[in-house]
Formats: sequence, C-alpha cells, structure tokens
Amino acid sequence: KFTDAAMMEAHLGYLLLRQQDAVGLVAVADEVRTWLPPRARSAHVVDLTRMLESLAPGGTTELHEGLVRVAETGHKRGIVYVLSDLFTDMEAVFRLLRQLRGRRHNVTVFHVLDEDELQFPFDRLATFRAMDSDARLLAEPRALRDTYLRALQSFLERVRKECMESGIAWYAVDTSRPLDE
Repeated sequence: KFTDAAMMEAHLGYLLLRQQDAVGLVAVADEVRTWLPPRARSAHVVDLTRMLESLAPGGTTELHEGLVRVAETGHKRGIVYVLSDLFTDMEAVFRLLRQLRGRRHNVTVFHVLDEDELQFPFDRLATFRAMDSDARLLAEPRALRDTYLRALQSFLERVRKECMESGIAWYAVDTSRPLDE
C-alpha cells in the first residue's frame, strides 16, 4: 500500500507540475514526518521524488496531524489529495476534510487497500499482526471471514458516504490492480 501510494503521489506531482501547478507533500505516520512546501517549478519533481524515496512505513497513522498542517498552511484555494488506508481516527479526519472543503479546496481521497484486506483469502490457522502496533491474534480465518468482510464493507460504505455528503471525491484503490487503472 505504501509503495503504491508513493508511486501515485509521484505521478500526480509530475502531472501537476507539468501544468505549472504548485505541488507540496505532507507525509504522516505517528506524526508529520515530512513537509515539502508547495512549489510550481518543474525541478520540484526531483525534490518530491527524493522525499518520497526517503520515506518508510511505520508507526500508527495520525492522518489528522497532516491535515492540520495542510489547513494551517493552505490559505489559497487548491487541490488536496489524500492517499491513505484511512485506518485512523475517522471523526478527526472528516472534520478536517470538511474544513478544507469549506475553504473551497478541491479534496480527493484515494482509499488505498491491499487485495488481502479486500478479499481476506486466508484459509489456515494464522497469526495476524496489527499494522500499527505489536498486537498479534492467533485465529482461524474461515471463522472470521464473513464477519470481517461485513465490517470492511460497512467501513468502506461509511467512508464513501461521508465523502459524498462532504463533497469529497473518493476512489477505492486496490493495490493488486495496475496504477493506471
């Protein structure tokens, strides 16, 4: 998910810079890890790709921290792309996304999920490890599959509905599919 999101960010940045739009980056994990101020010069794509290459996944996802940074610094009307699995504090995130929309920013959420998260293909006793902590759970996946998939669909529907009601574009990104799709 992390690699696909970084590739999407690099491609979007390149396309926007080719249009002479300013591009910046806020990368978040347990805190704001990276802040690249928006610039409109074509050489800025090098700064953007270097910054993306220097990042590594890890820690919890405190997406709202990054959105606070965007809200504090994004005074001019602009485009905000959020690339995340959204496994975070949804109330805080959508409060800030609505705030950005209220300031007339165009907001798009790319909801990045792995094929295994979407399909839950596991069929043998397995230890599942939390992405954001050391927590582990030994479980029989066949016993969990239906409940998990219902919970995931409910989560996806909640995110889609919240985006739609807030005037935010939402795209589900399945990492098993080629990025150009």
